[in-house]
Amino acid sequence: MDLDKPLLGAAQIAELADTDIMNIHTWTTRGFTDPYHTSPKVRRGGGRARSYSLRDALRFFLMARLHKQYRTPLPQGLQICQGVFGEENFNPDTAGYLVVEEGPSGLGGVRWFKNLQSLGSHLASEPVNLVINVKQILEQVTTGARYFLVDPSLLDRTSRER
Repeated sequence: MDLDKPLLGAAQIAELADTDIMNIHTWTTRGFTDPYHTSPKVRRGGGRARSYSLRDALRFFLMARLHKQYRTPLPQGLQICQGVFGEENFNPDTAGYLVVEEGPSGLGGVRWFKNLQSLGSHLASEPVNLVINVKQILEQVTTGARYFLVDPSLLDRTSRER
């Protein structure tokens, strides 16, 4: 699955994340993601077309939940979303549960758990701020993205095939 190929527009991202399109535009303008993945294409209005990847959709989905449920400000939300879905640490094949632990300033470290059994024993012994079911988010966003694409196999192609 290629998470970084730009395939979706802002309206599709808003639908996948179950948020308002104004949130997508606001968070993008404030640096949440870079929607200019491709070479600059100037549109008639003078602006550049924005396109978003599946990784962006995952991050927007999580940010929308953090904002709606916990009123998480964008800087902290960006940090959490990058920690969960960043290129350097997210593997869709081993997605499981992410625990954000308590720290001196509220948010502490993050730990991955592959299954509910290991997560349950950790929750019984450690204080946590947040548990994120990353596998469920991945499945929900991927299923929704397939609905929007003319050719759903685009999600399955690797970046080397481009």
